[in-house]
Amino acid sequence: MIMVRKILYFMTIAAMLGLFIIGCEDKNEGIKQEEIIDVSSRITGVPEFSGAGAEIEIEGTRLYEVERIIFDVYVVRKIEIDTTDTGIKFLVPAQVGTGENEVIFVFPGNELAFTTVMILPLQVITHFDPTNGDLGDTITLYGNNLHIVEEIAVGGTVAEIVNQDTTVIRFTVPSLAETGLITATSGAGVAVSKNEFLACESDPDNVRCLYNYCQYGDLENLGIPLGVWDGSGGPTIPDPDPGDPDQGAFFLQGAGDPLSRWELIEPIGGISDLGKTSLKVTVLQVGPEAYEIQLVFNAFAVPVGKKFLYSGKIWADADGRIGLTQPETDPPGGYIPMLLADGSAIPLTTFHKGWNEFAVEVIHDMVRVPQQDDSEIRPGIKLSYIENLGGVFIFDDIRVVEIGNR
Repeated sequence: MIMVRKILYFMTIAAMLGLFIIGCEDKNEGIKQEEIIDVSSRITGVPEFSGAGAEIEIEGTRLYEVERIIFDVYVVRKIEIDTTDTGIKFLVPAQVGTGENEVIFVFPGNELAFTTVMILPLQVITHFDPTNGDLGDTITLYGNNLHIVEEIAVGGTVAEIVNQDTTVIRFTVPSLAETGLITATSGAGVAVSKNEFLACESDPDNVRCLYNYCQYGDLENLGIPLGVWDGSGGPTIPDPDPGDPDQGAFFLQGAGDPLSRWELIEPIGGISDLGKTSLKVTVLQVGPEAYEIQLVFNAFAVPVGKKFLYSGKIWADADGRIGLTQPETDPPGGYIPMLLADGSAIPLTTFHKGWNEFAVEVIHDMVRVPQQDDSEIRPGIKLSYIENLGGVFIFDDIRVVEIGNR
């Protein structure tokens, strides 16, 4: 019965594709009979499962003789097959459905080998966080069907998997890892990340590998669901002053109507792998000095004589400007533009519609505000400029790093 099913299946496929015409036996008419010879015993090893579009390897004997493969109803041509005597590699047609699929190996002389392959959804990498790391750092990989992954590699170097489930894999950055794509390998094939992971062991001076004084500036792991956010309930960090309580990682000044609306959203494409969260700001109103709309992040102690780089990514629906600010101490309570030693403000940064990257160098012991303690600063990014009225802006990957001496 099994043989009959195999023959009927093949004849159906052959008729659909016009591959063969198999004559029927008729002794009276003298038509030559063409028999199908079942050589399925030549197939000795089949993966437990694979995935549509994935490379698959079959083990057996005399496989170099295979002329074509029929996978479900799809033909794999000879030129797409890599064979040796004991192994055959080919790509599973991308169109095949999930579940158990019939596979026929066509040999010369009407010899056919039959087997089945279970097709599962191939694992998919959607993003990873953080996008850079040093030896031993834990990286979280997000995607689908990750429970079937057997190996993770960073730039070709195999990493240790800490734990995994269907949508998440956590692994540690391996020794001697090179900057490159992340691959996730399973019996169903190989999934490759869209963006490179920056391996800091091999590139320690890269800005992204330096300590970020703007903690949570990548906007990941805030513990806040996507949607409108007033800045409350987010992560806290120790204040540089031991006598002060812990401070919020972010302060959203002007959050809420009528000034502005702040939202945590999934990143939009167009610049790089930005993790799974970005901060969207809609400027609803600008006005006198009291109407401040700005993102203020955690205070940090300033090493004297060091140069800092303020940088980040911003998407805008139109041209606009941002400015760097700092707390005013005389009188206290407000924010003013960051000032240089000569009293001039650090110039505003102009950006254009679409994705922009901003970078501003600052030497903090040159900042002078009456009675301000130069050893600590809590900077902000200001949006309340008339050019930004009605605009929509998306922030991500905000960094404040020490880049050397003045």
